[in-house]
Amino acid sequence: MEYTALYWLVNRVAEGNALVLSLVAAVQFVPMLVLSRPVGRAVGRMSRHRTLLITQFAQMAVSVLLAVPLLIFGWASVWWIGATALLLGCVHVVDSPARQMFMKDLVGIERLRRAVGTYSTAVGGARIVGPAAAGFLIAGIGEGWVFLLNAVSYLAVVFSLNYVRRVRGDSIGGATVTGQRSSGGARLTRIPQAIRPALLLTLLLGGFAYQFQITGPLMVVTVLHDDSVTYGLIGMCTAVGAIVGSVVSARRSAPTTGEYVTWSTAFGVMALFAAMATNSVWFGAAMAGVGMALSLFTTTVVVFIQHRATDSEQGPALAAYNAAYMGFIPPGAVVVGAIAEYLGVRWGIALPSVALLVAAGYAAIKLRTTPTTRPEEDAEASTDLLARNVHEAL
Repeated sequence: MEYTALYWLVNRVAEGNALVLSLVAAVQFVPMLVLSRPVGRAVGRMSRHRTLLITQFAQMAVSVLLAVPLLIFGWASVWWIGATALLLGCVHVVDSPARQMFMKDLVGIERLRRAVGTYSTAVGGARIVGPAAAGFLIAGIGEGWVFLLNAVSYLAVVFSLNYVRRVRGDSIGGATVTGQRSSGGARLTRIPQAIRPALLLTLLLGGFAYQFQITGPLMVVTVLHDDSVTYGLIGMCTAVGAIVGSVVSARRSAPTTGEYVTWSTAFGVMALFAAMATNSVWFGAAMAGVGMALSLFTTTVVVFIQHRATDSEQGPALAAYNAAYMGFIPPGAVVVGAIAEYLGVRWGIALPSVALLVAAGYAAIKLRTTPTTRPEEDAEASTDLLARNVHEAL
């Protein structure tokens, strides 16, 4: 609910200015780009359980900071929203790697993909209820109450974390990184060679192609001429697709080197389909496809990284992933916002998607012609993998 209300509020306060919306979106992800290296290294040596408890209370506090001025004074400004978005970004730079490593602490590497898929399904369910509820609540009682309700919702996560600790014992979520300390953080020179192509596609997808927090409300309001309820329902469609992707991912085995190329290609195709939408039904259907492809891609890459990285490499490798996926959203948001402002919203969706498809094609060719550490992966990394993976998913 929070993100739906946040971006809708910015869109309202800024009167539909795409550049302002993109700058506020960018501010939130600056900490991921700047701080991912030291934070990724530190989280690997900390108790993930304790870290997650702290981040839940911090996110609750940020939601309250957004709610109070609206509810008490009826006031909101772009600079205040941007400042709270920056605080939220600082929390997320700690929360993301801690959450990813905590999942492995709970289930082990053998069941990690199924666990990530199940977790993504639960998150997708929340993203169905959240945006739809936010759309109706914004129309009925305003953004302030949405932020306040979101703050209360973090208590459920806190109770769940405490329950896990009681059931599984004090060892769950403790620091597990062993071996030589890594100082690499998000630097590519400190992560396994096999992970680097995945990080490149992650950067293009997360930083540029998936900027629907900017293009989504603009598409709904300025192109399709709909309201906040429709915007919430579009978010629900995206979440439904993400759930389908999570279920498919949970049924699959350990990811191969070329599988993430398949899902990045599918994402680019569905995003282009969304850019061509002429009505809300079309746009919602396309966003469902985008959500499915995004879920399959991110789950595949996260599990692939944890399969390939040693314990001492996991903190830096996951920090590199988070920096690629979220850290480049600030420059990407500015670029996409400028494209949307001066060329049109459709081009703001289409041009980054084309760039992603070109990069995916290049990666597929490289994986087909470059030997891998395991011969069977070399075969599956070819361009034939696209048809095979889609067939298995269906």
